[in-house]
Amino acid sequence: MTPPASKPALFASQNSRQRVDDNRPNVVPLRDVLSRAADEARHVHGGLAGLDACLGGALGRLPPDVLAILQQTDLLRQEAEGLALFLQHLATDILQAQTCDPARALESLLLQEQHSRLSGQSAEGAPEPETEIWSSDPAPGGG
Repeated sequence: MTPPASKPALFASQNSRQRVDDNRPNVVPLRDVLSRAADEARHVHGGLAGLDACLGGALGRLPPDVLAILQQTDLLRQEAEGLALFLQHLATDILQAQTCDPARALESLLLQEQHSRLSGQSAEGAPEPETEIWSSDPAPGGG
């Protein structure tokens, strides 16, 4: 007798009571998914670190109420770094036999590049283009 079909769980383990069908194309090692999530958190951290550095030069010229809001950038950067470390430690501690189906989680992503990175479809190690929002050195004679 075949059990009734149910929605696939996002995370599953071969040791759990849930049956994992390793023939499904979306089932991947949980370790890989967590490693990609840690890489994505590091990516966010890097972007926030660049923004934080740019804002650092402007902080002395801004009103205090704006300063308080902008200083949240540093907190976000630290939180992204902490999340990356947390996820990477989880990824290294996960047994290779544990799997998950990240398809539903990936479907919820709105940004194509983020979807590609988290699904493992983007080229690893490819340099990402740097986008300068504010120059850290004002142009000579500029206001």
